[in-house]
Amino acid sequence: MVECLPKWPSYPTVTESTALSVVTATTHQDIKAIFTLTSSGGSMMHLAKYRPACPIVVISRDAQVCRQAHLYRGCFGTLHVVDSSHLPGKLAPFSPDISYRCWCAPRWLLSVPP
Repeated sequence: MVECLPKWPSYPTVTESTALSVVTATTHQDIKAIFTLTSSGGSMMHLAKYRPACPIVVISRDAQVCRQAHLYRGCFGTLHVVDSSHLPGKLAPFSPDISYRCWCAPRWLLSVPP
């Protein structure tokens, strides 16, 4: 991670600052995995840039983002699909969907064989 610090921009974005904070926390704590909820894959890319020691589990509603997650070091994409046929729009409402994805993330990790 120290070798990545020269890449730090002079005016970092919120996503960049959060990613560096998360990766720094993983080096000081006994963190087993990082879960990130993303729509575009930006948070995943920033996390992978700092090369954490633990895997990054990417949870997205976009299949393309999940496929692209496997191109980055330590990232594993998982597609989160919600049946929204009864809803007027294409996707489920944002806030309940975020809550459900946070609830499903640890259960997904437990279902993966070692």
